[in-house]
Amino acid sequence: RLPLDGSADGKTVTITGNDGAENIVEVVNGKVHMKSATCKDQLCVKMGWRDRPDTPIVCLPNKIVIDVKENTDEQIP
Repeated sequence: RLPLDGSADGKTVTITGNDGAENIVEVVNGKVHMKSATCKDQLCVKMGWRDRPDTPIVCLPNKIVIDVKENTDEQIP
C-alpha cells in the first residue's frame, strides 16, 4: 500500500513474480502508474496515471492489479 496524499511522492515499488516477471510501480504528485513491466504488450504501462478508484491498472501477463482505494479509517486485514 502506498498513500496518494503526497507522502509517498517519488516512491517506486518493484514487484517480482515467481516466474521472474517484473513490474515497477511509481507514485508522483499523488498519482500512481506502472513505470515499467517485462510483459510483451506493455498495455499496463500505456494505461497512464491513476488517482481515483474508477479504473485499475492491470498487467494480465504478469498477474498484477493496481487498485486505487478511497481513504477510510477502517483497518483492512
